[in-house]
Amino acid sequence: MEVVNVCAPETMAKEPTEELLRRYHPGTEVRAPLPGRTVPVDLSKAERLLGFTAEYRLQM
Repeated sequence: MEVVNVCAPETMAKEPTEELLRRYHPGTEVRAPLPGRTVPVDLSKAERLLGFTAEYRLQM
């Protein structure tokens, strides 16, 4: 059995993800760059195992 995270590649927040992490979760280890509103979730497993990539993105 595999556990897979499936979500949109971007958050709905107005602020950049890294800024929000520094403000609200300052002890969080950031392992890779999170440009703009990138979700802090590794989505590569969903793509590799399920072929999943989000088809639609929210336009703000």
